[in-house]
Amino acid sequence: TSVPVAVVLGTLWLTGVFAIALIQVSSYLVTRRALLRWAQPVSPETREQVEHLALRLGLKRTFQVRHSDQVHSAMVLGVLRPVLLLPQGECDSLVVLHELNHLRRRDLEYKGLMMAACWLHWFNPLVWAAAAASKADGELACDEAALKRLGDAERLPYGRTLLALIPVGGRAPTPLLSTSMTAGKRQLKDRILRIAQNRRTVTAALFAVI
Repeated sequence: TSVPVAVVLGTLWLTGVFAIALIQVSSYLVTRRALLRWAQPVSPETREQVEHLALRLGLKRTFQVRHSDQVHSAMVLGVLRPVLLLPQGECDSLVVLHELNHLRRRDLEYKGLMMAACWLHWFNPLVWAAAAASKADGELACDEAALKRLGDAERLPYGRTLLALIPVGGRAPTPLLSTSMTAGKRQLKDRILRIAQNRRTVTAALFAVI
């Protein structure tokens, strides 16, 4: 019995959608559980410092703050119940301010929409490229937003902070539905150059190619 081409293509598309969604969601849940399993509450002093930075940004959204020895730089994880994970040791206000800007801008919600777009258009490399470009531009926008709050005098210390985050032997992948100030060497160098040149950044339009 002949099968219509539309049925074959539709079955192939649905198989791709569910397969990629299952892989990415499972990977996120496993990674989230591993990162939060041994995470500990922060000290009252650290919590007060983070709340002061959030108030400075006008961030009214609730979120948890935890210490974790599994992260090397501050990270925001999760959409419905976001958690700010801090590495063990001193709380770097420049890095935390950057991550709180992600929460203020609701970048994780946008990242979730981009994930869904990639599932539906798994066969289209332009959508995957647009998602990667949007993620990079989101980091640039948070750099710019943080520096607006800090002032031009903090550009050099902020750039040094980025420089310290350049990986030496490769970069650990950032979990899905999370944000981190870390990136590859190329992206971090580009961000440092933009900071030094005092250039404004623009967010890419993801759905322009959908």
